[in-house]
Amino acid sequence: MNKNSKLVSKNIRRSRFRCADAASFIVEALERRTLLSVSIVSDYIGIDFKSSGGYVPPDTSGAAGPAAYVETVNQAIRLFPDKTTNSVSASAALSTFFFTTGGLSRADGGSGLSDPIVAYDEQIGRFIVGDQDVNFSSHVSKFDIAVSKTSTPGSLGTSDWTFYSITTTESGYDADYPGNFGYNHDAFVFTLNMFGTTNHSMVVSVNQADLAANVAPASLHAFKNDLNDGSLRPTVMHDAAAGDPMWLVTEHGDNRSVDVIKMGGVLSTTATFTYTNLGVAAYSPAVHPLNPNGTVITTNTDSRIMKAAEANHTLVATHTVSVST
Repeated sequence: MNKNSKLVSKNIRRSRFRCADAASFIVEALERRTLLSVSIVSDYIGIDFKSSGGYVPPDTSGAAGPAAYVETVNQAIRLFPDKTTNSVSASAALSTFFFTTGGLSRADGGSGLSDPIVAYDEQIGRFIVGDQDVNFSSHVSKFDIAVSKTSTPGSLGTSDWTFYSITTTESGYDADYPGNFGYNHDAFVFTLNMFGTTNHSMVVSVNQADLAANVAPASLHAFKNDLNDGSLRPTVMHDAAAGDPMWLVTEHGDNRSVDVIKMGGVLSTTATFTYTNLGVAAYSPAVHPLNPNGTVITTNTDSRIMKAAEANHTLVATHTVSVST
C-alpha cells in the first residue's frame, strides 16, 4: 500500500552517515567494491506465491538468528530451525499464527492483515514477527507482534512464542506500515504512516526488557508519538548502550537531501525529535522494471529509505534512486 504522494520510484543508492553527534554529521558515499565469491551451503525451500496467499507485492522478508532462520512472504510464515540445512520445522498462515495460535483478537470484524515483517533483534536475542491489522472503512487498527521466547525457536507454537497486540487506532486515520523494524538497547521501534486529514507518522517504541522477559500482554510497555513526517525508517543499532537515542532516517522530499532524526526519551509519550538535514547527490525517478516485451512489471516502487543500520558510530542507509540528468 504505497499511498504517500511525496514518494516516487528510484534506483539503488547507498550513503553513510557518521553519527557520533548530530552537530557533526559527515555524509560519505560508500565505495564501489567487487563482490567476493560465495559458496551456497544449502538451498532454502522458500514460501511460494500460492502458499503466501497470492498477494502483490509479496513483501518478502527473512531473518537469521544464531541457529534458526524465519521467513515471511505476505501472509505466510515458515521456520527453519537449523539455518545450515533446508529442513522446514513449521509453516503457517499469519492469521493462524497470530489469531488461532497466539489468541490475539482482530482490530474488528472487517479488518485484514498486511505488510508483514520479521527481524532478529540481537540486543535481546529474539526473533520478532510483525503484521498490521487494519480496517480501512472503520479506521481502526492494531499492530500484532510475535516474539520468540529464545534465540532458537523450534516451533511456531506458544511454547516458543509470545504474542502481543498494540492498538494504533487514531480517529479518522488509516495506518500503513512502511517497512523494517529498528531497535536500540532500550527500545524496539516501528513506525506507521497515518493517512487522513493531516498525513503524519506514528512512532511506536516497545520496552526491550519486557520483550526479553516475555512478559504477559497486559504488562507490555509500549509508547506512541506522532510526528509530522512520513516513511520514517528506524535504525538497527548493533552496538547501542543503555540510554542511547534512537535514530530515524527519511527523505527530505527535494530529491537532493535526507533527514536524520535523533529521537530522545524513546520510552515515553513525550519523545523529542531533532532533525539534521544532509545533502546528497541529486537523484531522479528510476525507470520502472520491465518485462522482456517492454511492458511495466510494477509501478509499486518508490524512494523511501529501505534500511538503516548503525555500528561504531556510523549509520548506513539505503534507498532506490537513479542518477540525475
